[in-house]
Amino acid sequence: MRIMKRIMALLIVIAFLGASILPNVSDVRAASIDNATNIVIGQTVNGEISKNDKEQYYKFTINESGAVNIKGQAFLKKLYLRLYNSNYECINTNEPTWNSTSEVIPMNYTYYLNYGTYYFALSNYYEYYDEYFGKYSFSVSFTSTEESYKEDAYGNNYIFDGYDLNLDGSKYIGQLSLNDDKDFYKLTLNESGRINICATVYFKRVRWKLYDEDGNEMFNDELKWNETTNQIVIDDIKYLNKGVYYLVLENVDWDKWVGEYQLSVTFDSAKESFVETEKTGNNSIKTSSAIVYGTNYGGVLAYNDEKDFYKFESFGKLVMNFKGEISNVTVKIYNSDGEQCGDTLNWSKDDTTGLIDKTVIVSLGGGIYYLVIEKTEYKKYSGFYEFSLNSLNQDNCPHNEYTSKVHEPTYFAKGYTKYTCKDCGHSYKDKYTAMKVLSQAEIRSDYNSVGKGKLTVGWYTDSDADGYEIKYSLKSSMKNSKTAKVSDSDTNVKTIKKLKRKKKYYVQVRKYKTSGEKTVYSPWSVKYWFKVS
Repeated sequence: MRIMKRIMALLIVIAFLGASILPNVSDVRAASIDNATNIVIGQTVNGEISKNDKEQYYKFTINESGAVNIKGQAFLKKLYLRLYNSNYECINTNEPTWNSTSEVIPMNYTYYLNYGTYYFALSNYYEYYDEYFGKYSFSVSFTSTEESYKEDAYGNNYIFDGYDLNLDGSKYIGQLSLNDDKDFYKLTLNESGRINICATVYFKRVRWKLYDEDGNEMFNDELKWNETTNQIVIDDIKYLNKGVYYLVLENVDWDKWVGEYQLSVTFDSAKESFVETEKTGNNSIKTSSAIVYGTNYGGVLAYNDEKDFYKFESFGKLVMNFKGEISNVTVKIYNSDGEQCGDTLNWSKDDTTGLIDKTVIVSLGGGIYYLVIEKTEYKKYSGFYEFSLNSLNQDNCPHNEYTSKVHEPTYFAKGYTKYTCKDCGHSYKDKYTAMKVLSQAEIRSDYNSVGKGKLTVGWYTDSDADGYEIKYSLKSSMKNSKTAKVSDSDTNVKTIKKLKRKKKYYVQVRKYKTSGEKTVYSPWSVKYWFKVS
């Protein structure tokens, strides 16, 4: 009896020493979820699946959302793993594969979970195969997502519980989990404008949606994984009227594609002249905004706002200036009876500038009219714009169409083409041609003669000339010459008297033409000489 007591005492000591050598190892296990064994993060757990003990439950708690990794191995051919939430609802199942070479089932599973208490079960229901029973060992580790808003199992999963987002580009970190398939965020726009939604998603599929303040879905898009960058990138712009909106990121397959994401939103004001909300605005003739000439107005065609109406009084021809960072837009004008006046204007952005920049003239009678700026396709083409209306004058006229008239050159002015704007009368000249020039005069020898103290000189007439000048001198250099004038373009001969007898005289002729006080001349003719008798 004493020997048996000593043996028992020795066995107890050995067991105690074995436990102290492995302080992080536990072989304590529970056969039901109600009696699940509590384990802590970082603890290594040892257990065994046997014919009489085919299912084991463990319980752990995380204090914030993040990734829980369960890693280990099992020395049997068949094993089932299940994960339960605090309500004992199964949220994930796995059947790891036996490795025939190592004769081990490796376990390495990562679960993205919101903070709370969870249950992990290992089981095998086969009763007749010894190879389906055996020992296992695993450990639990945890990495926090450090999400911006702490979520439990219920989190921000309902639209009106959405977390507020700043619109200044602040970065928010979130997580879609096995027990959290969507996250809602609230966007409050104090004025109409443009939001830029940027997100980086570190799992393979996600859907994002946009809702109005009543919970009506406005936008829905599923994005897929980029195999090169190993992430999903959302970079989308939406133009929205003043109001409250809800942005949601949602799993496509809630128990499969889960993980961390980062989200930010920036906002740019439309600086619209007339405030519009999601429910109210200048969307009809009845609710049109009154405008006046000479003022620049700003507006926005938003994702949830397809048209804007403006009311004005016409004083005849007007010029409209329009600029917009928008792909396509339609512009129309209606009279007070609701009838369209003139053509519909369809404008598209310039491929180089990415903008619409138009100036057009509109001819209207006096009275009240309505200008409507409208999307070409609802919900597709949105953006900021600005415009103004002004009475037409030469300074603001776009000069879209000119008439032209050719003016021939004269002996006193160049020729040119004159262009006159059909709308405002503005004109300019170009295509100048050289002035006309009188051709060189030519003396006719068959009309020339001399006499006692006189000579007679003849020339060829020119109908374009108004007259002729005859220059004569005793010197071939024509120094000290005298001039006689003939004021008739049809006269072709002139007799010069009171000359010195027996002297040689040199003679030249030129044409002239007058206009007012201006006179132009042809080149002098070739010199002739005469011997006066």
